[in-house]
Amino acid sequence: MSRSRLPVAVVVGAPLAMLLLGAGVGWFTRADADRAGDGDSVETAATVVGITLPASLDAVAPQQPLSRAATAVVVDPTSIIGFVPADGTSGAIAVPPGAALDLPLTPGGAATAVDPDTRDPFTVATPDAALPPAPTISGSLPPVAAPASTLPPPDDVATTATVPAGIVPFFVDPCTADLACAGAPGVVREVVSDRAARVLEALRVSFPVPAAAGYAALCDSVEAGNVPDAILTPATRPTVAVLVNQPSTLALTGTWADGTALPKTTMVTSSAHDAEWQRAWDQDGVQRNIIACITLPLDDVRAHAAGGVAELRADVLAISATGRADTTGQLALDVPTDDDDPLFAERLTINDRGDQLGVDGVLVPTVHVHYALLADTALFADLGLDPAGVHVYEQHAFVEGADCSGWAANQQGRDRTAATRYTVTSEQRTVAGRVRNVTIVDGDVSLDRTMPSGWQGQFCVRLTAVDAPLGGVASTVGD
Repeated sequence: MSRSRLPVAVVVGAPLAMLLLGAGVGWFTRADADRAGDGDSVETAATVVGITLPASLDAVAPQQPLSRAATAVVVDPTSIIGFVPADGTSGAIAVPPGAALDLPLTPGGAATAVDPDTRDPFTVATPDAALPPAPTISGSLPPVAAPASTLPPPDDVATTATVPAGIVPFFVDPCTADLACAGAPGVVREVVSDRAARVLEALRVSFPVPAAAGYAALCDSVEAGNVPDAILTPATRPTVAVLVNQPSTLALTGTWADGTALPKTTMVTSSAHDAEWQRAWDQDGVQRNIIACITLPLDDVRAHAAGGVAELRADVLAISATGRADTTGQLALDVPTDDDDPLFAERLTINDRGDQLGVDGVLVPTVHVHYALLADTALFADLGLDPAGVHVYEQHAFVEGADCSGWAANQQGRDRTAATRYTVTSEQRTVAGRVRNVTIVDGDVSLDRTMPSGWQGQFCVRLTAVDAPLGGVASTVGD
């Protein structure tokens, strides 16, 4: 079989023809700038859209400080109109950690903090300051000369400043004995009020809380007795409270734990508190907080309760003259039980108050405690105690790492209480048709501020009744 070969002219001519064709196409498609002789760059004219920026942005939009962020968590109790904090001015008693409280059992009595072992008045032990050891003088080292005193001379000692030769002092006091002081007498200027420059903070609503968490007495004065089930004491009513920083109209809705919706209702505020808020703003420039409360019918709350507690997811809407704000929170309402408790007229309730501002401005975890103890002679006689000499001692602790039984019986766990302010009163009430003495304990317990976030534990209360002084033969009942 024979092979056919292409001619040499075809083999050489075809590539040359393709090369010439590509060069021609490049020549005719070259850029206009290349035809003008500038083949390295292409200039494009810039088009300005809109107005140009000014040289100094501060002149157009000056920097302004941002307003303080609104928070619904932390509220200073002293800013609440009408609220009396549990301190020395309100008659509250301080109970140091580790102390017991001797409760009054008759109207007009006073509570005292005592030592739980000796029952003497409790005193906080202050450790003795450790004195430094006496210095020892060694004779092997040469004595060191005393340094020159750097203290200024007394006022009655005249000093002479020596100026080296050739140096002219840069300051000459014009007030000398030979030359009177020149100048004009001072003029006291009128203080310019900044009332027109004051701006209200944005409308802020706190999380809804049970009024039993320290606001029961204040809500009782706000609602002025216009509540369902008025026979209940303020601390046992199912009352919801919120704090708002402007006079507002507030509406409460929500959902119970069983899924039932809470009908919309309007919360109550005090016109006197609104007037005080306006006065404080106009005269002092202070924007205080106003409390709003609403007491729900006991039968409605009890229908959604389990174990004496009704959980509610509450939604609050506030509308003021400057705007509107809303908040949502989960709260638990304690419901009085129908059984006849032989010891408590109002059972022990503990409410979390969150982080409260301490005296030094530091946030401190706080819980609120309330209970009312039946303290009449018939109760102690039934317990086998001598009513004439009985004393009831109260101890409490926020226990971490153990339960209340282990803490009361074997001192287990770690007590994380830091300070306690209790208001203790004794009065007479009609209970089940009988007039009986009742001792009411209400106050705040501050916990250890070093506790981590998400803290948890058990708050324990121990009541001990003794009918004889220490050292004698006594009948003791612990509860």
